[in-house]
Amino acid sequence: MSSQSELVWLFGEFAAVVHVAIACAVTVHVLLYKRNVGAAVSWIGIAWLSPFLGALLYVIMGVNRVKRRAQRLRRERLSFGTAEESLAEAAADDPLTPLEFAVGRLTGLPCERGNKVELLHSGDEAYPRMLAAIAAAEKSVGLVSYIDYDRTPIPENNTFYALLHKRRSFAHEQELRAVTQFTTGPGTVELTELPLGIMVPVDVPTLVESIVVAPYAPTSYKEMVERAVHDAGYSDLHVTQSRMGEAPLF
Repeated sequence: MSSQSELVWLFGEFAAVVHVAIACAVTVHVLLYKRNVGAAVSWIGIAWLSPFLGALLYVIMGVNRVKRRAQRLRRERLSFGTAEESLAEAAADDPLTPLEFAVGRLTGLPCERGNKVELLHSGDEAYPRMLAAIAAAEKSVGLVSYIDYDRTPIPENNTFYALLHKRRSFAHEQELRAVTQFTTGPGTVELTELPLGIMVPVDVPTLVESIVVAPYAPTSYKEMVERAVHDAGYSDLHVTQSRMGEAPLF
């Protein structure tokens, strides 16, 4: 027997031993945690009849991670028992301490100083305050609504509504628009004093998939756009000409 044949034989023996060890581990795990007899027999068979692949499939698909996560959460909840006892003591000094703890658990964010809570007893008190806060907003971020101007009026109770509505013919844009209001004090503000916009850094290749030139634009215009894109450092950005001007096939 040559040295190469011996090496192959040794590798085969080693792989067989490893397979048996892994299959035994899977079998023990299945017998301990699988209640369904059919599923247990199936996973044991797959582990033994499919070397390595069967064990990998069991780790990916057979292990009940939902149950393991529930057990971990149960342990965490037990650890919070001590925290809840301390909360009961702190609530005697500050009634908002349990609320602070609950908000922190729900949002994962710490409470900031300088905030206050005012209790509003009914909708008669809550809704006017809410509508006044919306009307006094200086910044608004939202999806543009595309409407038929001949049938749907733009609401007039908020100055941002007119800037967040467009004609339905532009619905393909699916635009997300951020609007901010600049104030310099009482009185009117000259438009020439306002900034043209706020520069926000973006990843252009992620934001723009391709550039489509108008269907009836001359070839020279498309080439000019390609040169401008290349000079801007976006050589991988594809520039095409719209085919909407082509004649139909029928």
